[in-house]
Amino acid sequence: IGGMPVSVGLSALLFADSAAQETGLCMAVSTMCKGEVSLVYIQDPVYGYGSRGSFSFPCVPPNACLVYRVEMIGFESIEE
Repeated sequence: IGGMPVSVGLSALLFADSAAQETGLCMAVSTMCKGEVSLVYIQDPVYGYGSRGSFSFPCVPPNACLVYRVEMIGFESIEE
C-alpha cells in the first residue's frame, strides 16, 4: 500500500494483449479527474483477469475479485 507513482498509457492498456484482463481498471481510470482518489472494485472476473487469473507478480487466482486504490495525479498530452 502506497508507493511511487506509475505512469500508465491508457491507449497501451486498450490495445495490449492484456487489455481484456484490465478492462475494468481501464474503464474506471478513464472516468477519473485529476487529483481524484478512488477505490476500484472489480467484482466480475470478466473485467479483471477472468478464469485464467495471472501467475506473474502479483499472483491473482482465477475468477478473483479485485480492489485497486488509484490516485489520478495528472495527465500527459498524447503525442501523435
